[in-house]
Amino acid sequence: MIRQVVYRSEYSRRHGGIISTVSSILAASRQNNLRDGITGYLIFDKTHFMQILEGEAEDVRASFMRIQNDPRHNDIVVLYEGTTSHRAFADWSMGGTARSPELEHIFEQHGIVGSLKAADVGDTFIALAHDVALWEQKREMIRGLSTR
Repeated sequence: MIRQVVYRSEYSRRHGGIISTVSSILAASRQNNLRDGITGYLIFDKTHFMQILEGEAEDVRASFMRIQNDPRHNDIVVLYEGTTSHRAFADWSMGGTARSPELEHIFEQHGIVGSLKAADVGDTFIALAHDVALWEQKREMIRGLSTR
């Protein structure tokens, strides 16, 4: 069985600018997750992170412990923990996106209006992240076609 953990944390502004912090988190996550067989997706809304980690239970536990000890994260709250027979993000060592006005309709479809801190989405975050990832993939395909 695949272990899934969804958590929310507050961005610690003590560790550089938003863009450099998110970029460094995604880069480190991709490297560590590829090594450890973990997949997932991260969404950032300028003040909070929401992320799903999935993989073998021990690997997910070790990854989450690293996150809990990472000074870039404050007030970490586990929103969902469970098991599943398949990965939701099998093709992503760590996908991620910043919440933006053009994505807001997707958040609203999943009942998230306002800050991620107020959102109590738990396991529905998996569906939200999946829809955001699909939207991002479509946008990249369109960009690729328009540059030809």
